[in-house]
Amino acid sequence: IKQIIKSFIPSCIWEGGKDWQRERYDKYAQQKLAAKIDSYKPDLIYERAAYLQTSVIKEAKKRQIPHIFEWNGPFMHERKKLYGNSAYFPIAKKNERIQLTDTQLNVVTSTAMRDYFAKKYQLPENKFLVVPNAIDIAKIQANSQIVAELREKRQLQVKIVIGFVGQIMAWHGV
Repeated sequence: IKQIIKSFIPSCIWEGGKDWQRERYDKYAQQKLAAKIDSYKPDLIYERAAYLQTSVIKEAKKRQIPHIFEWNGPFMHERKKLYGNSAYFPIAKKNERIQLTDTQLNVVTSTAMRDYFAKKYQLPENKFLVVPNAIDIAKIQANSQIVAELREKRQLQVKIVIGFVGQIMAWHGV
């Protein structure tokens, strides 16, 4: 039934309805969060940013608790690319601005993402800390016998092999 109804509603309206539900839930969650903050009394709040979510930053600001946002993507841009337009995007843009400006620090995973947000909202570079997604190669200990067997089995003895699981988007700066 959901698919039939969805087929008659413009995508922009359908996605807008889903976004409206997300924001309603965020307001509900804000009440629960306020009680937890009051009982726990944190010295700092470190939050992983989420599309449309402003409850945590609002409660931190209200209580003058330092707040840090961790960004793993420009969620509004990503949402539009993956699901299409939403009638809710003007509100989403306002919320994204609140997230980026009302926090003390935005932690981003690439200089490309920092530059994207800094340009979009005219924010100074010192509002961002770039911490790339990475690994410490010195700490990786592959079993050389298994590697040799796999290279032999797959005929990769003289080839460079790169493995990746995930998405590579423009804001990753690759």
